[in-house]
Amino acid sequence: MKMNTSKSAGDLSGLKKEGDEYTMRYLVRPLSRLPSRLLIQYTSITPNQVSVFSFFLAAVSAAFFIRGGFMNQVLGVIFASLYVIFDCVDGNIARVKQLKSVKGHWLDGAGGFIITPLLLFSLLYGEGNPSLFVIGSLAMLAYPLQYLLVYFYKFEITKHNPTPIASGTMVDKVRYLYGSALFFPLLAIAVLSDQIEIFLWFYALFGNLFWVGTLAMQYISLRQHNQNNQP
Repeated sequence: MKMNTSKSAGDLSGLKKEGDEYTMRYLVRPLSRLPSRLLIQYTSITPNQVSVFSFFLAAVSAAFFIRGGFMNQVLGVIFASLYVIFDCVDGNIARVKQLKSVKGHWLDGAGGFIITPLLLFSLLYGEGNPSLFVIGSLAMLAYPLQYLLVYFYKFEITKHNPTPIASGTMVDKVRYLYGSALFFPLLAIAVLSDQIEIFLWFYALFGNLFWVGTLAMQYISLRQHNQNNQP
């Protein structure tokens, strides 16, 4: 049975996600239009099925990174890039076919939280360099930690008393840029230029400084909030 859609299957030019940065808006999303159009026109595949397929692509990428060596790393980058593209395809299909769901949002988000640390781990393992273990571990730790702090603050601390640090602020924009928009292009550049160590150093330093800065901003915001509400 064909689905009624708000957009024609061939019209994907206007699709974008709120918060998209330049890498996603002008590179990844345009690349996602062709597979999205083909899947919408010629298959009955669902957005959740595409999400699962994109996770498979990420797992293949991790497997190549674990094997180590330049060619395996290049193949890992190719599959990681395909993961990013199909991670947009599922959303395109959901918006065109009006198949957005809480389950789909959860599936897409949960996969994103897991895949970046997984790729960092597999890349570090494939390098086989014990001297990179500490810095690589810090890079892996920073990603889930900063998300944990942000969501704990939003949904446990300020759910009844919102403070100036909320969704849509510069903190969220930098977090999105660091966590999604920049990771995969920098990964490709690092592999092709054989600068994996610099890549891991960047995410170890920037990622941990980011969550420390976020924690400091949360404390300052809560302190100001308490001062403003004192009788």
